[in-house]
Amino acid sequence: MRLKDKVAIVVGAGMHKQPGRTGEVGNGNAAAILFAREGAKVLLVDRQEDRLVDVARMIKEEGGEAAIHIANITQEADCEGLVKSCVARWGRVDILQNNVGVAPPSGFPDTIVDNINAADFDRMMEVNLRAMVITTKYVMPVMRAQKSGSIVNISSGAAVLAMPILAYTCSKAAVHAFTQHVAGAGGADGIRCNCVMVGGVDNRFARGTPWDIGYASLFLHSDEARFITSVILPVDGGTTANLGMLANPVTPPAGGLPRDF
Repeated sequence: MRLKDKVAIVVGAGMHKQPGRTGEVGNGNAAAILFAREGAKVLLVDRQEDRLVDVARMIKEEGGEAAIHIANITQEADCEGLVKSCVARWGRVDILQNNVGVAPPSGFPDTIVDNINAADFDRMMEVNLRAMVITTKYVMPVMRAQKSGSIVNISSGAAVLAMPILAYTCSKAAVHAFTQHVAGAGGADGIRCNCVMVGGVDNRFARGTPWDIGYASLFLHSDEARFITSVILPVDGGTTANLGMLANPVTPPAGGLPRDF
């Protein structure tokens, strides 16, 4: 088992029903289930208990060990509390999966810079970045004392693509910078920090699924990745590499490309 005897916190582990999608498996609960299958004890964190009950049941039915913890990670006391709860229960924290995030239109209104609303921008940064930072803040001392730990942050291909959703893209680009910061700050104490950059994950199509994100995270947390840190790993079927340009080549217009191409 790749995570035998490890203790994992998965923030955003609940199942969220989304209109138009088949099934309820998301990036967080897929990761939690896979971690448990590979031997980890998993603290399932979400804002609502009903989102976590089925995840905990599935893990336990497969012979794994999991516990539910309710927290709103926009509140610093809740970030501290979930770490304390994990340590009180199992004595350590080996893995932190920072999975919580919101995106338009299901998150907060977002637009181009000309029309951006300051409150909406701040709220997006609070959920997508600040919550991740503060949760990590309270995990770091535990991992430093152990001289080991693995953190995986979830971001989006929007971080590296020009898109008309300023707040979201800024928040995800900041996650990349945060990942590199933590990798540098924790490296001397055996703490690794990596990022999975998600793209093209949607259960409605024959594309990537949350299980692909979970398997990538599982690898990064495992000892197989013990010499990998500060990596931004695209798990997007080539979306951010724009492989579609090769699969469906574009014919330049007669007379060549525009001068401002």
